[in-house]
Amino acid sequence: MTNENYEQLIRNLDWKLCTLRASAERMSELISFGKDLYGVEDFRMKKLYWLMEIWHAQTSYAMDRFHANDIHTWIALNKPSFEDLIQYESRAYIVFSALAQMNVNTPASQITESKYLGDILGELEDAFGWKSTELYELGRSRNNKKDDFSGDIVFALVLSMIGFILIQIFFF
Repeated sequence: MTNENYEQLIRNLDWKLCTLRASAERMSELISFGKDLYGVEDFRMKKLYWLMEIWHAQTSYAMDRFHANDIHTWIALNKPSFEDLIQYESRAYIVFSALAQMNVNTPASQITESKYLGDILGELEDAFGWKSTELYELGRSRNNKKDDFSGDIVFALVLSMIGFILIQIFFF
């Protein structure tokens, strides 16, 4: 397929612009069951499960609650090891950024929480070379408390449209 054919194909779709809005506000409760940790053998993942519960309760950002629920559910359903988390760099980065933010806000009196945070942050820093202090400084500039996902949704919509076009081209 030439570039001209592709451009003409896009023009022929006659797409109309629309505004999509999405929200994770309904993620106010963490999904969990009493037997979630049965079968989770890696103690670090049990610690992470508990830390995600704390993060979910502490955060005021809907997207953070969504990510906490995702990690929490992933641990409950897949029973992963810590090495499995390392294999998913994007998921590991979400965990890392959440724990870095929690580490700064956790009072010294919360010894168990601080210990778990330090252990997991240290292992992620060693595995990927990320620095939690640098991440927190970047995160402090976050000034928009209202969740606006329009940019992410437009990007996802464009990717799905391109995928649809490619499927139409190659399979029909």
